[in-house]
Amino acid sequence: MTDRVSLEKIEYAYIDCGNDGDKELAVVIHTPSEEPLESWEEYLIIKNINGTLQTVYSDVAWTRNIINLNEYGYIDIYGDGGVENSGWDKSFIDAEGKRHDVENAEDLTEDIKNGKSVEWQILD
Repeated sequence: MTDRVSLEKIEYAYIDCGNDGDKELAVVIHTPSEEPLESWEEYLIIKNINGTLQTVYSDVAWTRNIINLNEYGYIDIYGDGGVENSGWDKSFIDAEGKRHDVENAEDLTEDIKNGKSVEWQILD
């Protein structure tokens, strides 16, 4: 038994957080593991802010925590922690690179909320 972690693949997509016409880089790193560790995926959104690349979003998905990201930076997470311990977390990244909870979002439009799912490309 080993506790090794390796990279299975890296995928990327260009998305438009806030639907303002400026593209951000979304990355998902797939990390399979051997028992007793569980596989996971690391999700990142990287934005050019004043000439500097900055990570504006980072989160981890695994078997019981699923992350869905759309073309405009809308993030839909479903987590299942077991009996009576599951739920949804909905947020979005705006054009400035700031994350907002959907309940408190002034800039969330129907276009952003209903954007298409990200079409990931495999990094060679």
